[in-house]
Amino acid sequence: MYRDSFGVIGSVINSNIQTPMGNQPVFSLNDNTPPLRPISLFNRIPYDINTNGKTPLPTPNIFYPETLPNYTQPTSSTNFQMPKRTPKLLNQQGVNLMNRFSEVDTDKASSSGVNDQIPNPIGSSDDDTSSIDTEEQAAFMSHHESESNSSEDEDEVMSINNNTQLPNLEAGYSDIGDPSFECRKCGACMWYQERRRKSRESSNPEFGMCCGNGKIQIPFLPTPPPLLNDLMFNNYSTESKQFNQNIRLYNSMFAFSSPGFKVDKGVIPGRGPPTIRIQGQSCHRMGSMIPAAGKTPKFAQLYIFDTDNELQNRVQGIRNPNLNMQTVSKLQQMLDDTNCHAKSFRKARDRLRQGNVENLKLKLISDRTTDGRIYNQPTVSEVAALIVGDVDSAARRDIIMERQSGRLERIDEFHPAYLAYQYPLLFPYGEDGYRDDVLHRGIVAGKQSKMDRLTIREWLTFRLQSRKTEAMTILCARRLFQQFLVDCFTMMEADRLKWLRKNQSKLRVGKYRSLSNNQGNVDGQTKKQGKRVVLPSSYVGGRRYMDQLYFDGMAISSDVGFPDLFITFTCNPSWPEIQRFVGAKGLKPHDRPDIIARVFKIKFDELLNDLTKKHILGKVVAYMYTIEFQKRGLPHAHILIFLHPSSKYPTPDHINQIISAEIPHPENDRELYKLVGTHMMHGPCGLAKPSSPCMKKKR
Repeated sequence: MYRDSFGVIGSVINSNIQTPMGNQPVFSLNDNTPPLRPISLFNRIPYDINTNGKTPLPTPNIFYPETLPNYTQPTSSTNFQMPKRTPKLLNQQGVNLMNRFSEVDTDKASSSGVNDQIPNPIGSSDDDTSSIDTEEQAAFMSHHESESNSSEDEDEVMSINNNTQLPNLEAGYSDIGDPSFECRKCGACMWYQERRRKSRESSNPEFGMCCGNGKIQIPFLPTPPPLLNDLMFNNYSTESKQFNQNIRLYNSMFAFSSPGFKVDKGVIPGRGPPTIRIQGQSCHRMGSMIPAAGKTPKFAQLYIFDTDNELQNRVQGIRNPNLNMQTVSKLQQMLDDTNCHAKSFRKARDRLRQGNVENLKLKLISDRTTDGRIYNQPTVSEVAALIVGDVDSAARRDIIMERQSGRLERIDEFHPAYLAYQYPLLFPYGEDGYRDDVLHRGIVAGKQSKMDRLTIREWLTFRLQSRKTEAMTILCARRLFQQFLVDCFTMMEADRLKWLRKNQSKLRVGKYRSLSNNQGNVDGQTKKQGKRVVLPSSYVGGRRYMDQLYFDGMAISSDVGFPDLFITFTCNPSWPEIQRFVGAKGLKPHDRPDIIARVFKIKFDELLNDLTKKHILGKVVAYMYTIEFQKRGLPHAHILIFLHPSSKYPTPDHINQIISAEIPHPENDRELYKLVGTHMMHGPCGLAKPSSPCMKKKR
């Protein structure tokens, strides 16, 4: 999940906005960028800002109207300077986006050179808004007069558009390549654009998203049992295809705990990637060893009660005709042989069969004595213990299963087996999930601080990486992997909210007197009042967080003026990078939402760099953006661009050079016509296709 972001490239005198270059009134550009030439993205005909009569498309780069509004004027001391920067090897990975504009003559000098300064459009005084350089104004007016009388030049432009040869796909598409770089610390396969120091080119980069550059150390997942390995990765077997299509049902059939959340089934059905949406507070629960009288066994009770009819009881609880009875029987035998939690419940079954036990309890132990950085496969004696009588001592997160109580007990989110109880097919050996007592690499026990412990976010980022030496049981679980991601995200949110609830004094919430004061009784009756928990502005998604972003956006807009361009950047699951990655593993794009998000972020950063650093649409003074996720899970970004007064688009003719609301010509621009028809045309729907994803109740 990405946060809403703002950026300011430059600042204005008397401004309170902190910019990447400080509070100096300087607007800067990269001195290695080619001369600024706005590009027609639809006609693919470049035009030069040097209006010397040789360029077919007459568009000025500097526009000075008679009166500039105050909210778009920089001060008189604002100079346009070009700092020197080291050249980058932009074409080392993939194809540079600027290569699609191959017709641009980068050797030709521009009117705004590296060491030139743009004349001040306002004048020498901050209060004088009408004094404009007469020479510049005369040049601008004479240029527009020549435009209105040059119909022959326009005909030449149209002929050039019709005869222009279309570039091939390789030259027009910026391919970021494959994740061919391996982290030197953990071996994760990463994209080159995900390196830590993106401003430096390196043949052996360092990565922090996977293991924090070696700070995170946890054991790799072992190779799954042969049966599960064949069911998950043998894409040519009919049984394997049927298993992967119903993997969530098979996992729910053998789960030890019941999910406490409510699955929202109101998602619009039809074509499209599967979506998992939950409501309410997420938690996992576990009941007693034996069900109440007249009740059928569920979840962990299936391992203990009426095991002679266990197979029928499992299938009856699911009631799905797509399940394969032979596959269910094989998975049951596999878990009995390999899963330590299944073995512990089988021991409880054997003890109950012996009889003469009235007060038998099963304690599921949460404490681990081994080092979590090296070991994560506990034994049966480490995960459970049978107790007769009262429980003398138990840790805070231990689970006590009584013989027959009829009550459900909630499992703590940070119990080591929290995920293993819910996802036995992802952890077939009963491996431990997240443990809050695991230390970072190189930290000695007893000398650590709070910052030296592994967090749930660090554990999850480590597990979501592909490695050649680690099993991909979790990453190739398809729809079960999506449920696993949603569950882990709720664990992170629960951890953050728990910390905020226990550290209200550090956040100084007592200052919010209006929130804590008693507002009086309603109708003279005393009402119970709980303890109010205040979420700070640092909590992503909270009200104060959203208010802070809104006020920041209003501050930028009030300082630099109204935005000039509104750009929407959407993710395409058919991008070659995504298709190559998932196709090699027999998956579909919606099976790996993490890969979709990573590729989108890389491409979005490239787009933002082209807009704000290379200035392909003009000199950018400030920008802001927000990244959202559609109902179907695909990310998209909304970007607001604030242009320098010298790079604005004052007339509709100038806007038409970068924006087109028409369907491209199928013969003159085949590539763009195909892209628009594939990604921007809606339908068919309605009576022509009632099964369209946009249809609901035949409307």
